[in-house]
Amino acid sequence: MVRSRKRDPKSAVAVSPHAEALREMAQRYENLVQNLSILRQLDELDRPDREMQVLCREMVETIAFGLAAENCSLMLLDHEKTCLQLRAACGPYQTKGQSYAPGEWGGESFPLGYGIVGKVAQAGVPIRVNDVSKEKDFLPRQDSLVELGSLMSFPLRCEGEVIGVLNVSHREKGFFSAESLATLALIAERTAQIISNRLVHEELRRSEIHLREILENAGDAILVYDASGELIDANSAVERITGIAPQKYIQQEVKWESGVHPDDAEQYTVLLSSSLATGKPELFEYRYLDPQGGIHYLEQKNSRFLDSSNQVERIVVTIRDTTERRQLQEQLIKAQKMESLGVLAGGVAHDFSNLLTSIVGNSSLMLSEMPSESPLQEGLKQIAKAAEIASGLCRQMLAYSGKGRFVVLPINLTDVVNEMKDLLDVTVSKTVEIRYELDTSLPCVEADAAQMYQVISNLVTNASESIGNRKGTVTIKTASRECTREFFADCYLNLDLQEGSYVMLEVSDTGCGMTPETMQKMFDPFFTTKFTGRGLGLSAVLGIVRGHSGTIQVNSEPGQGTTFRLLLPATDRCPSNHQPAHVESKTFLRGLTILVVDDDPAVLDLIELILDGEGSKVLKATDGLEALDVYQAHAKEIALVILDMTMPNLSGEDTLFRLRAIDPDVRVLLSSGYSETPEKFRFEEWGAKGFIHKPYPVADLIKAIERSLD
Repeated sequence: MVRSRKRDPKSAVAVSPHAEALREMAQRYENLVQNLSILRQLDELDRPDREMQVLCREMVETIAFGLAAENCSLMLLDHEKTCLQLRAACGPYQTKGQSYAPGEWGGESFPLGYGIVGKVAQAGVPIRVNDVSKEKDFLPRQDSLVELGSLMSFPLRCEGEVIGVLNVSHREKGFFSAESLATLALIAERTAQIISNRLVHEELRRSEIHLREILENAGDAILVYDASGELIDANSAVERITGIAPQKYIQQEVKWESGVHPDDAEQYTVLLSSSLATGKPELFEYRYLDPQGGIHYLEQKNSRFLDSSNQVERIVVTIRDTTERRQLQEQLIKAQKMESLGVLAGGVAHDFSNLLTSIVGNSSLMLSEMPSESPLQEGLKQIAKAAEIASGLCRQMLAYSGKGRFVVLPINLTDVVNEMKDLLDVTVSKTVEIRYELDTSLPCVEADAAQMYQVISNLVTNASESIGNRKGTVTIKTASRECTREFFADCYLNLDLQEGSYVMLEVSDTGCGMTPETMQKMFDPFFTTKFTGRGLGLSAVLGIVRGHSGTIQVNSEPGQGTTFRLLLPATDRCPSNHQPAHVESKTFLRGLTILVVDDDPAVLDLIELILDGEGSKVLKATDGLEALDVYQAHAKEIALVILDMTMPNLSGEDTLFRLRAIDPDVRVLLSSGYSETPEKFRFEEWGAKGFIHKPYPVADLIKAIERSLD
């Protein structure tokens, strides 16, 4: 017992000095045993696996029973160190295990300097009160079932700083002596150490959990090696990259180095050794093979962590998978190359088309005027034939540039293939069989039918040539499918595509297939593996598909054949069955006034020559602004405007809209070597009556004018 009581003088007996000394020694021995017992029990509680709340409860129980105090409580400072919060309390007259904590006391707290415990925490010195009724700082609880007579309150210190307060109390006044205060000092010191250790363990545990969360949620793979180079930790991102659980690397079932691409293994070893030797966190790249044989492009950075002796303690390796980024970069480079080549091809084709318009138009005029027996007839026919061949080359260049779409209408690809069957059968060699797997319930697509003919013809021709003189099969298939971003990742032209419903046109063959090197270049203009040909067939296909907001997927292996899958966005619109009326006689042009707008003088002169021959009056303008002025001056007499789409100062599109603002009923026939119109150009929605593509023979121009005036 640590209490001290006075003896009754009436019962006092004479005691020898030796007996008194012996009694004091026995009392001290008893106190020492008591203190050691309490400290030993507290030591048993000092284990890192105990939660703080449980630890506090067990300590107050141990102290309360050991000191025979009626009440014992433990308070700790909050994180802001402005307030004491009750963590546990106990009285020995209660059944063990029924000690109460903040939940029962409603989380009672004391600000620093408030009440006895607040002053102890603020000043950092213990307080012993023999009679609480005379202590002005004592704050009795209104609902307390026990009246307190005396108490002791002692600060808990950690590295010189107060972290809390330990309190013991009793209903009897003067219950605690100076020796009791000394005893509580020892207990408080050990209690503070245990709490401090627990706080450190909790902080370490929180740090470890936080670090583990960071590691596991990191997008990069992280490997941690010890000083000897043994892998001791790895995060889950390792499995996302390699497909192998990180535990297998940690348990040495798999070595990280074993997955490095054989061609990069030597360079990897050299760079790794250099980085670890110098300690510089240099970045180096290499290829990594997953168990399925997939190639991952990785960026690796090594960082050394040194101990207090400046020796390597840990090596942290951060690895980033750049495969997707590299693929996107390659796709962007391809798109940029196609765009730049497309601009060049489109510009050349546009200027070339204007020249061909003059050649084709004038040669057809001369042929119509020249007697059939003239020796010049054959030469003019050869000029017209050469111009027609050059015109086809222009169309292919325009298709590659993605600017060859002129008349976009809802069409059904199954119907297009059916219409081409007779032509396709004679296109392939006699040893090749064409099989058709066509979906009869196929949705429509917004497309130029003529360009779809060109796409199908080019793909079937290529497929037949890849088979050669051997027996083989070309299969043409149509179907509808839902496309996702994952599907587009394996396609060409996939940067701006939207997920949704697409119509698929598939052409597959049993031919020789392509090597990866050939597949890298197959869409490049003028690239060909054949002895003859211009190398524009697949380039034109890619340009047409791009112009229709579609994509292409290609699968091919040497000796295994090739499959081209074209996907175009499906539409709910239905094909129109309207056929324009046809007038046999050209006399309808006689007496009409027609405004011709074109920035090429040769084209203006040609159309004027043609229309003059048909009895029409021709007004000319070299750009859009001049056309507006001419139309305003002659609006009542102008029957038709032939308008070029590509002009300086004011484009054909803007000119058309301004003409319609002047006269909503104006009739306009659009013309161009290529179209710089929106992705889904429909000339009827713009208010135009028709479109004619340069270059054109005289008869085609007359028919286009006829349809526009119908």
